[in-house]
Amino acid sequence: MAVDDALTVGASTASMAAAGAALGPIGAGVGAAVGLTLGLMQNKVQKDAEKEAKKRARKQRERARKAQVAAEVAQRREDAQAREARNRAIKESSEARGPSMASADQLLQSSMSGGPGTPYDQYMASTYGRPFSA
Repeated sequence: MAVDDALTVGASTASMAAAGAALGPIGAGVGAAVGLTLGLMQNKVQKDAEKEAKKRARKQRERARKAQVAAEVAQRREDAQAREARNRAIKESSEARGPSMASADQLLQSSMSGGPGTPYDQYMASTYGRPFSA
């Protein structure tokens, strides 16, 4: 027991013993027993109230922490949605690029263009030894 608890129990015991002393030594003993019992019960009630107060404070801190975490999650979600919207707007506002071709495809395309004197004609002449004519 703490000092305050012992003082409370002792004071209750002494006051009840004094009240019972008017009835004699047996009344003082009974009063002391009743005072001790009441003092212990008061201490138990007080300790229970302190425990409840601590429990309520702990629950309140936990609720506050959970609310803060929920606010942080909501902020991150809002930031992510803003980023997605910004990126989508950039993507939609940009012009579409033209179709790209590999350099080999461009060479093939240019060599397949019609007419004498094209790179394709030069290739055919060098490979087969005679000029290509239509």
